[in-house]
Amino acid sequence: MFMTKKLLLFINRNLQNKSIFKSGSSSCITILIPLFIIMLITLYGCEQIHSKEKDYDSNTKLVELYPLLSDSPLAHAKLTFLPEETLLRSGDIEISVQEIDEQVNAASQRVKDQLKDNLFFILEQQFTEIVLLEEAREKLLEDGMDTASMTDRQIFETFFSQMTGNIVITEKEINEFYTANKEVMGGMPLKQAKPQIESYLIQQKQQQVIEIFVSQTVSGKEVEIAYEWTKEQADRALDNSIDKARESGKPSFVNFGSDTCVPCQQMIPTREAVSEIYKGKVNMVYIHVDKDQFLASRYGVQSIPTLVFFDKSGMETKRHVGIMTQKQIEDQLNALLD
Repeated sequence: MFMTKKLLLFINRNLQNKSIFKSGSSSCITILIPLFIIMLITLYGCEQIHSKEKDYDSNTKLVELYPLLSDSPLAHAKLTFLPEETLLRSGDIEISVQEIDEQVNAASQRVKDQLKDNLFFILEQQFTEIVLLEEAREKLLEDGMDTASMTDRQIFETFFSQMTGNIVITEKEINEFYTANKEVMGGMPLKQAKPQIESYLIQQKQQQVIEIFVSQTVSGKEVEIAYEWTKEQADRALDNSIDKARESGKPSFVNFGSDTCVPCQQMIPTREAVSEIYKGKVNMVYIHVDKDQFLASRYGVQSIPTLVFFDKSGMETKRHVGIMTQKQIEDQLNALLD
């Protein structure tokens, strides 16, 4: 399930809709099924760039200029002036402008513009893949496996399968999920929904394990990145409705959904009512995941509807997958306004 090289092609050929629960002809929670790299994006994509003007010096780290990148694998990278055409350097690893451009040019025309506005995250993703591939190959060699005969994709699949293969879901977890998402399931009885719920919860736990591993493995590397290029790309990446809302100084409520998702359509009256009540006090943002796939991926959206709350400083305070009632949303927003 993991791409090797040209990772950013996941935008135009890896995002697709698939329903996890069905009742008659109505689909419920809709899963965005990505390739394995999207799980990595979940960790880093949610923390967006937030510029903070300050004087630059040779010891400045990325997170000091952009605090909301604190969970990025490049958060503690040193901003410096690298040789021309070099964007990143870490030990023997070097990533050039040409390599990033190749990934953009290989994408379909319909997503190319989105990629051009998110070159920083392409760089981040490519660095992540290189480091993880080295780590995975080393671990498999220690286990006596012949990685020389394996493709990069096989190395990733084998390694992450070993890492997450022992995950189990308890009956209590299944029951709690069913109770919390009953409205989304369109009356489907627990017995019928159980296999799909279990599969979904396993996927969530697998992602958590992988996120921890990625964070520990990648963020500890000593990295240098090109200062001028990074600053330019950070400003471009901020030019979207979510990041603008987060920078406004007001709480924000972001709803990721789609026209083809039944629960998403059921959320419309609730969202409109809440928007009217909190007009001028809270930013209300709706993201159509089919039209803005890259932004959804950056924020780690795997299922829709996904509802995300941000405080006045732009930090995420709560994330919910599935339908929320108007009262539940208002409770969250009132807490952010207190």
